Amino acid sequence: MKRTLLTLVAPATLLLAGCSSGESADMAAPSSTPVAATTTESVTATVDPSEETTSIYEVSENGVTTAVNAPITASSEELAQWCSEAKMALEMYGFDDAESFLAIAQLEVEDSTENVTFESDGSWASNTPSEQAGFIASVNAAANGEC
Repeated sequence: MKRTLLTLVAPATLLLAGCSSGESADMAAPSSTPVAATTTESVTATVDPSEETTSIYEVSENGVTTAVNAPITASSEELAQWCSEAKMALEMYGFDDAESFLAIAQLEVEDSTENVTFESDGSWASNTPSEQAGFIASVNAAANGEC
């Protein structure tokens, strides 16, 4: 979206700079040549600041983030550990699907007294999109019996 905004602003800036010679309007020489009137279109763009971050998230009908379209930077060892932990948690809670566990993992302390996260020192929202993507991949793998 920022690239689109720059594409619209740059030509307008050049046009305005080219029309401004630094001389006052009183100094312009009169012209006897007829000039056709021209119209210009004004383009207004609005940017929602949360648009870029929310566009990487896929959310289910129940409001659960089920995918984060970000590169996973965790090592294969970390992913295997998260998968094992997710498998144990799925069994402990009696869940047979990833979304149910993801719903619990995404709760904040205000939502539940049992805030479940894949790292004990942070909530779902405090993790980076890359960490969230790795966690979701691990939970999906555990739910599919892939670890």
